[in-house]
Amino acid sequence: MFLVRSVSLTRVPGLRLTYLCQNIASKQWYSQEPIEQEVTFGKLAEEASLILKSSIDRGVALEKFQDHDALDKMEAKIADTYRPRPSDYLYQIHQFLSKNDLKSALNVLERDMRQEYVKPAVGHFRLLIHACGKVGHVRKAYELYKEYVSRSLDWNHGILADMFNACANASEKPYALAKAKQLRLNLAKRNVQMSKVTYHNMLKAFGRCGDLELAFSILDEMKTKNVLIDSETLNHLLHGCVSDKEAGFRHAIAAWKLVEKKKVRPDSFSYKLLLRATQECGAGDQSFYYDILLACMTVEEAREHRQKVLNSGQAQSQYQPGPNNGEMIENGLQTVDRSQLVANQANHLPNVLHQKPNLNGVIGLGSLLTPQNRFLILGGLDGFFAHLKSQKIKPDIITFTLVLNLIPDNVQAEADLLQKIGHFDVKPDIDFFNQLIKRRAMRKDYAHGKDTLQLVNKFGLSIDIMTYGNLALCCDSRVSALDLLRDMEENSYKPTIEILHVFLKGAAMRKSPRDVLLFMQIMDRNAIKPNPRVLKTLEKFNQIFKNLVKQWERGEKDLYQLPKPMHYEVKNGFEYWTKFAHFYKSWLRKTEMDPLEHPLKQYLTDKDMKKADEGVPYLKRIIDHSDS
Repeated sequence: MFLVRSVSLTRVPGLRLTYLCQNIASKQWYSQEPIEQEVTFGKLAEEASLILKSSIDRGVALEKFQDHDALDKMEAKIADTYRPRPSDYLYQIHQFLSKNDLKSALNVLERDMRQEYVKPAVGHFRLLIHACGKVGHVRKAYELYKEYVSRSLDWNHGILADMFNACANASEKPYALAKAKQLRLNLAKRNVQMSKVTYHNMLKAFGRCGDLELAFSILDEMKTKNVLIDSETLNHLLHGCVSDKEAGFRHAIAAWKLVEKKKVRPDSFSYKLLLRATQECGAGDQSFYYDILLACMTVEEAREHRQKVLNSGQAQSQYQPGPNNGEMIENGLQTVDRSQLVANQANHLPNVLHQKPNLNGVIGLGSLLTPQNRFLILGGLDGFFAHLKSQKIKPDIITFTLVLNLIPDNVQAEADLLQKIGHFDVKPDIDFFNQLIKRRAMRKDYAHGKDTLQLVNKFGLSIDIMTYGNLALCCDSRVSALDLLRDMEENSYKPTIEILHVFLKGAAMRKSPRDVLLFMQIMDRNAIKPNPRVLKTLEKFNQIFKNLVKQWERGEKDLYQLPKPMHYEVKNGFEYWTKFAHFYKSWLRKTEMDPLEHPLKQYLTDKDMKKADEGVPYLKRIIDHSDS
């Protein structure tokens, strides 16, 4: 017979289960033998109360010996069922990134999740590395990637693509190139099969960081591993070519023809990138111009063309192959001795965009130093748009805006381009006309620059602040500048620091203290803070005019040898020069200039600030904005 005593024990804070079991065992809560003694009513509850009191006293005594170390805190956090989950922090990171608040998003991972002992997942690293890649924060991206790898999480191709994207967008190109090479080597050792997107970002990274040779070898690797090569592949490679300002145009043509031989058809964006390379990049050393022609030929055609060049009588009569001038094969193209070729400005220039351009009678290329000359071998205005039409690609206004800077710098060429816009039934936007105004102002054709507003009204467009900024370049006097400011005020536009700097620069070039003083006062009334460019312009004017005054006082120059504003100053006792000097000194004392901060300073987290205090060099450079 079993007699069991039941008792209701309340939950006691700090009471350990082990000690309860020992206490229960010592009091013999149950017995296999029948209890012969008589049970008195109320005695059971009295005994239970004594047991609980003893256990509580023992628990209080044990609490005195607990040290509450980090392990206890971690166990307490983990035991808290109401603490945030990984998905909650993922949502927080997403919310911060949607507001472009990368610093707060990084603090969620580096501070909040660590404090709550929440283990991050692949999604947390995916979002943060992607955001770091967009802004080019390559050091933080690699710090996150290192933690991601150390946690042995599943491989994510998106993270790998974002890592190379961070290198492509980084401002520290040498560091980014070294990290990109290191990452590519590690992936090759792990035998990671990379996706098409990863390869594309890799092309862009190595191209932008200055290693186009490696970028072209990656293109061959894609073909070897049967990764699809398409127009998007070409676009990423062209991004890298545009970054090479010295020889990017030549590399862009080589990439274009190489991908074309792989039966890839460029898209509309490809042509825009090619136009950018034409405008912004040179063709490199003139001795390499012949490579542009070789890129348009097959190996056999290159041999025949080289022989024609050597037999034309315009090359050197004797040709001795050697280690530096012999022929060699590179990437499926045959290059020949460049020193034997004569760069000749031929009357008939080939259109290298054609699949098989007509190279009969062409033995070389002339100067490609200007964007206009480089655009000629793309067919010029007529040939380029004829090629687009043959490829069934309709140009948009962005294409025409890019072409605007590649045509001859005169009104007739601009009129021909406007005619092309109408032929393709494309409606111009205000950005196109803003560029047209700036282009005319740069060649000091102020009258046609202002007349552009008639075209703006003709197409029913509204001017914006950029239009006023470009019109400011057309103001060559104080009167025209004040008229523009008056028009801005009537249309509810406030002058910007850029517009006023244009006026200040013009006044300084006219050597007019009166005009400089006027525009400084306008800045002061509108509470516009100067930037370093404004201060540099003012200080340069101050020194130049001060030297003019000294030269006149010493008799080194006659009055007719000085600028016209100086005549007024001499006749009126340097009225405005004296006012400018006093105002300039007081203006410098009270004017606050917005400090220039490092672009990555806004993304520094609490963890980064602690590391900077510990003396981490690159973080201190970001905070102090000092280059080393």
